Amino acid sequence: MIWDNSFALSVLPLIAQVLVTTVFITITGTAIAMCIGLVLAIMRRARAKWISLPAEAFVEFVRATPLLVQLYFLYFGLPVFGIFLFDGWRCAMVKLDNLGGQEATTKTAPMIRFERVSKSFGTTKVLNELELEVPPGEKLAVIGPSGSGKTTILRLLMTLERPNAGTIEVDGEPLWHEYKGDRLVPASERHLRHMRTRQRGSWTWSV
Repeated sequence: MIWDNSFALSVLPLIAQVLVTTVFITITGTAIAMCIGLVLAIMRRARAKWISLPAEAFVEFVRATPLLVQLYFLYFGLPVFGIFLFDGWRCAMVKLDNLGGQEATTKTAPMIRFERVSKSFGTTKVLNELELEVPPGEKLAVIGPSGSGKTTILRLLMTLERPNAGTIEVDGEPLWHEYKGDRLVPASERHLRHMRTRQRGSWTWSV
């Protein structure tokens, strides 16, 4: 791991913004959950079956199914019944293609490319020959359980962790490697500083 004080200071405003957003989402989500829970509790105690049975079914569905299945149902199941929550959203790896705009059509090379990237921590392999491409102008969300490598992907892109194998390209330029003539060699600290500067102007992180 390479520590860069200037880079750490430069991301402090983003960390503060993420902290505020996280607190806001936590408070809002808790309030909404309490309201929904109260309504469901009242509905389940109702004597009318047409009120209590839908509430029972909803509670059992939430309790018995993984979160990923619930997200899939929200974005793909509800539209079958004519209910649309968020147009253009897709689940698991959520790609908002409509927000790419004209920029996505004017560039064909991916903004980010992972090619057979592997990363291990001790004997634990977190990423195993990962292949990933993100076109310009596209927003991407990575959803997965704890320990599946989501944070590791971000840390690799932020040059906070070095991959054990494979190559990563940002806007067509190697991130953890650089060219010496025709050879691709491990990147120098000068090259890493250059890539960090480019990243700040290329995209913003949302956590």
